[in-house]
Amino acid sequence: MSNKQQLFNTIGPLICEKKLDEILTNLDEEQTKNPNYLAVELLQSVFEEFNKNNKITDLEKKLLSKSLFRKSLGVVNIKLGIDTPKKKKEKSDEYYIKKILGIKSPTINIEVLELYNKTSDYNELIKFMKDSGRDEIHPFIWKVQRQIGKSIKLNNYDRVHTTKKLNELKQKIMKDSDIQKPDIYHIPNENNSNNLFLRFDIISANYNMIRLINSDYPQTFEDYFKKIIPIDKRTNGTFTNIPDCIYKSKFLRVVTLSKINVKSLYNLYTCELTEKLIKIMEKLEIKPTIYLGLDEVCIKLENMSQALDIIGEIKFDESIFRYEMLHLEIINEKSLVEKIIYPKEKKRLLNVDPIEYAELYKKYIV
Repeated sequence: MSNKQQLFNTIGPLICEKKLDEILTNLDEEQTKNPNYLAVELLQSVFEEFNKNNKITDLEKKLLSKSLFRKSLGVVNIKLGIDTPKKKKEKSDEYYIKKILGIKSPTINIEVLELYNKTSDYNELIKFMKDSGRDEIHPFIWKVQRQIGKSIKLNNYDRVHTTKKLNELKQKIMKDSDIQKPDIYHIPNENNSNNLFLRFDIISANYNMIRLINSDYPQTFEDYFKKIIPIDKRTNGTFTNIPDCIYKSKFLRVVTLSKINVKSLYNLYTCELTEKLIKIMEKLEIKPTIYLGLDEVCIKLENMSQALDIIGEIKFDESIFRYEMLHLEIINEKSLVEKIIYPKEKKRLLNVDPIEYAELYKKYIV
């Protein structure tokens, strides 16, 4: 920042305070009720006053306008008795560390790290921050988002055609079958408790669709991440190895790819699989309830035999879709336990208040 800019940032707000009453007396009643108009007038007056002794270029004026407009608007709002909009509260660094590690507890401590089996990952993450000279992790997250976002190309993706095809197919299958729009996890009720569900979902939906558009991309987002950012390079000349917990973080994958819009494509793939499933179940004379999400389809069935019959008939790309059989156990009006019974047994908590997570985890999962 130049000496002129520093001086302006120091005395500009003081000039704002002095000039506002003078401006208000020279405007009509309607103009004095418009905070944004007043702020612009005030800013112009500040520049005129400042320019008497410190000549500024148009470029400097443009840069200085950005830094002082909010201040001048704040002065106007106070004068007019208008509440200034509060800045959105920034999330703490602990929030981002928990997200990277997949921890849902309100705080991080030894007990929580042991419960999630994340002690080693946490230590690696803290070491990475220390070695790379970082006091906070979130600037690194946005750096990753920028670098990966710039590297991904969607030149061969026709979003308009895909969306049109999706809408036509969705109308067809919604018309012909008993399809429920909400997914099974946000309507916990006794009708769903302990029922058997067969679920097909797209693995790493955003990245897998990007990989379909760009066939030369690596098989997993983790490998792509390592290819694009093999090491952390700082502007101060330091180079730091990135720990695996960062490369494997689902949160980082979701955040990094969130602005790359391939939603219509993975929704289309889900609908195409659903159409196949409907035809197979008609052939097998199974009449299920189907829950259709953006990147998954769940079928409520009567028994495991029906699920195995469907799996035996359906043909799908196992590098894109995976399937699981599961039960849902209701904990309360919004929380539940997902119990996967095939092909590999595991349990997880869904829609649980973070404050209750540790207690419920010990009760239902451990």
